[in-house]
Amino acid sequence: MASRRALRNYDPRMMDTSVPRHLVTVCARHALRRAVAELLGVNVGVELAVAGAIPKSREATATWAPPRPHMDGDYPVMMPNGWVAGAILFLTPVGSQEGAFLAYPGSHLRQRTRAARLPGGLRGGTPLDEAGPFEEVLVQAGDVVLFHPLLVHSGSPNRCGKRSRLALHSWWCGRARVVPGGKPFAAMSTIEKGWSPRYLESRFGVPRAIPACTPGPRQSLALHRGIGTKRAIAAYTLLNRGDHIERLVVEKGGPPKAGVVRSDVSRDLVSWRTIDRVLCAPASIRSLAHFEWGDELILAVASREGLELRVRDGSSGAFSRRAVVPNATCGCPHFNVNAVNSTRFAAGAVLFFVTREDGARVRCRWGATWDRLDAGEVVAAEACPGVRIIDVQVRPVNAGTVFAMIADFETKEGSHPAYVLSDDSALYTGSFRPLRFDVPVPPRRLRVVARAQGYWLVSYLRCEGGSVRMFWGELDWERKPIAVREIRSASALRDAFHVTGLR
Repeated sequence: MASRRALRNYDPRMMDTSVPRHLVTVCARHALRRAVAELLGVNVGVELAVAGAIPKSREATATWAPPRPHMDGDYPVMMPNGWVAGAILFLTPVGSQEGAFLAYPGSHLRQRTRAARLPGGLRGGTPLDEAGPFEEVLVQAGDVVLFHPLLVHSGSPNRCGKRSRLALHSWWCGRARVVPGGKPFAAMSTIEKGWSPRYLESRFGVPRAIPACTPGPRQSLALHRGIGTKRAIAAYTLLNRGDHIERLVVEKGGPPKAGVVRSDVSRDLVSWRTIDRVLCAPASIRSLAHFEWGDELILAVASREGLELRVRDGSSGAFSRRAVVPNATCGCPHFNVNAVNSTRFAAGAVLFFVTREDGARVRCRWGATWDRLDAGEVVAAEACPGVRIIDVQVRPVNAGTVFAMIADFETKEGSHPAYVLSDDSALYTGSFRPLRFDVPVPPRRLRVVARAQGYWLVSYLRCEGGSVRMFWGELDWERKPIAVREIRSASALRDAFHVTGLR
């Protein structure tokens, strides 16, 4: 009776998500929740993460040209990131060319293969060049389509229907993070198999990331001591390239009037070898930060002369300069698909930066492209008086609904990390909080290497034995207190790889 009342009162022209969420909760109270629980392998704890309406009006004059396909979620990664299954509940029957769900069979495996080769290259919420064939999913009223978060899909135009197509979409999650890890295949649930790197490799031939990284005593020793360079590290950032880790690094003590960014690579996270000099700056480099979007690598290079944005298309192309902020001392790039999901206003290419004149504030500037950051600028976050921000990072914590800004604070007492959370990737109105850590010396220059639901695998710099060295750590946002916990053994790193889907 409650579902009938909800359906009678539902106006498909209303796009306020609060109404559809209530409707999905009523309609999916039993059968749909049980179906997701069965796939997840749990008896309790299946929750509704996101809900909304997707009505499609009849368009008799529309041509049969399906929209370009996409993946749901703005920042997909190799493991579930806020939801484990998508569902579309159809309130009306749907025939061919009547607004049907278009699925691209096997596309979730192709996207997983891409993620293994270029983990930062997945693009959600934006049109994709999916070349595979698609299938129309024809349904009756009351049918539900369940799909994998990495499935590429679309919707057909409603050109043959006699009325508007009515449907509700929802994302479902479990209360616990999905971590198949080293479980036997027979003990895995359907959803765990769908995300397990070992199972996907065994069953479908999907390659695993970092295949040469095998835990052992040598790796534990390197993790405990930290990774050093010939000279002290002045600036760096880490790129997850799938079968190896690439470190873009600047050392202190180089040419006094120039900054050289060097590329080092490692397949086991212990031995590093230099590949090339990837770019040179006219002044000493103080900070490096990056963001990957599809095949693009966007690098923020801060030097004495300001901040430059360099963009590289593909893994072997040269960097080209796209934008300059002359008075900036540090910064980091970001990207928002639109001004609906992850932000309310800053769509497109986004740059966070701190200026010499206003060192306690992080500014956000955005635009349509990296060389046209002219759509707007706001103060994104603000520290207390007396603080100077010398490094800043922004990354998703949970899908596109929670974001974190990590900053290095410099005060009279020294430097320490701080963080602030927000549901808008471009605006952090809360107060910064100290980011705890479990080592004697504060970590700095924190960089996110891999993500999962509420979890970051990170690297950072700290002093050890009189020199600045690079260490690995984890930042589990679901574990209290929120803190960076150093990874000191190969077994702990293996566990972090299981969480993030690298092994």
